Amino acid sequence: MLKTALTLRCDTGRTAGLLPARATPEDILPHPSPLPPRDLSWHVAQATRLDPHALAQRARKKLLKGDIRAAICYLEAQQTLAPDADLALHLAALHRQCRAFARALAHLKPALARWPARADLLRPGAEIATLAGDHAFAAKLWDRLAGAGLSPLEPVLRAIGCLREIGDEARVSALLERHQTLLRQKLTPAGLKMVAQGAAACANLPQGLYLVTGNNGTGKTRLGHFLQTLGFRTVEADIEIGCYSHNGRYADLAHDLMRHAPPDAVPPRWIWPRDRVAVMRARMLASGGAVFIVGGHGQIVADHVGGVERVIHLHAPTSVIAQRLARRASPSHRVGSQAYDAALRRNRRLDAPDYPVIRLRADRPVWKTCAEMLHRVQSVSDTAVASRYAGADRSPVTGERIAASDTALDRPGLPG
Repeated sequence: MLKTALTLRCDTGRTAGLLPARATPEDILPHPSPLPPRDLSWHVAQATRLDPHALAQRARKKLLKGDIRAAICYLEAQQTLAPDADLALHLAALHRQCRAFARALAHLKPALARWPARADLLRPGAEIATLAGDHAFAAKLWDRLAGAGLSPLEPVLRAIGCLREIGDEARVSALLERHQTLLRQKLTPAGLKMVAQGAAACANLPQGLYLVTGNNGTGKTRLGHFLQTLGFRTVEADIEIGCYSHNGRYADLAHDLMRHAPPDAVPPRWIWPRDRVAVMRARMLASGGAVFIVGGHGQIVADHVGGVERVIHLHAPTSVIAQRLARRASPSHRVGSQAYDAALRRNRRLDAPDYPVIRLRADRPVWKTCAEMLHRVQSVSDTAVASRYAGADRSPVTGERIAASDTALDRPGLPG
């Protein structure tokens, strides 16, 4: 009876993915609901009475407590009184943590116009404009960043993705022509051909949702960005879905949940709320075509695999994960930290998930991983007929040979 109650069906006959296929004690409890918006009117009123120096001091105290939303009230008042490029960057970063991308962009747009020589505004501006959905403006910034000559490949690819989002293939062609030498050097001719053709080369890709998962450092985000370059719709799960949960509530900021919690309270946990998943799912399925949900690993993913057409699992040797995490210089995963060590241990544990996946090596150029993924997704329409494409040895996307060992749908207990 419980299993029946926890299994929803969608019109494709697959589990809707709003509830886990396997019931656990937590599933019987009510699911977390969103934390009501916080009333910040007192801080806004206080900010109108302070001078820039006092505003900066008040914001600093709030940030030391982790109260980002209150700090923003004082910093925005300070920016109004004394505009500053560094403060605009700071405000944009704080709004980004709150996932208020439009408000973040509202600080960076005037800063970019007022201080055009500040090259350090370009990347944050391009990233936030992309997240805010202002793809035309984002494409201009990514193109300018590529022209600055600092790691030009990524900005070129991100600019192409933004232009394809707004359907401007003429500018895509012009960008490809202008950066052809760079793209040939970095991607090889086969990779350049893949970028030039875009998603049009994958017309046979079945419509639906595809989940790209893997441990920290396996390259999920980079693969998601490359899919955007090709013109596919993507969902960055950690940005659009994931959030913190505590005592039956969830919020984008952990501090919002823990403001009144005692010091010895259990820390909040990271979840994908069922209602957020449902909203995203309905929106993406309504858009048509293939949509890739990028992010997540472990139990968070296991709870939702029933609601997607395929799960693509990225894996890489632990030594590669260690090198990538070290290069990131991330405060949360610095070398020697608990999170860093946990990621390396988790890499061994997650190497073979206990649900069917398309398992892909991620210790190679991202375009090669993407080419194989699209080839395998197109080649297999059902796990029961995985042997159908055992003889297909060339990718229809790039024409490159696919290793025979890479043409099998991975099941629990089978080598990848």
